[in-house]
Amino acid sequence: MATRKYKTLKGLLSQNGGQLGYNDFHRNQFYHKTAGWQNFSLPEEEKEKGYIMLASAIYTDGKKMSYRLRNYNGRAAGILNRIFFERNGKRATYCAGQDYPGEIRFIQKLFRDN
Repeated sequence: MATRKYKTLKGLLSQNGGQLGYNDFHRNQFYHKTAGWQNFSLPEEEKEKGYIMLASAIYTDGKKMSYRLRNYNGRAAGILNRIFFERNGKRATYCAGQDYPGEIRFIQKLFRDN
């Protein structure tokens, strides 16, 4: 699989139709809108900015808790793909099912118990 280098997170999101979930971001891969699955690389400051945005979707203090997302080594649970960047690349969000508070607690437990 080819590796594409991007300077900004916004540039990366423009190439995949705008949605990138936590699991794919953490594994450094995405679905390119014309070339299919690709690996990507971002500068460290952009990668950290992405983890802060993703952490802000599930924690009140995303900047403080982003280390949990960055250092996660557990299984790639499907619920983690529901944490994703919005199309404009300015923030991340969580798409909840029926029990939003329960799901957020479960995700926080996954990251905490890593």
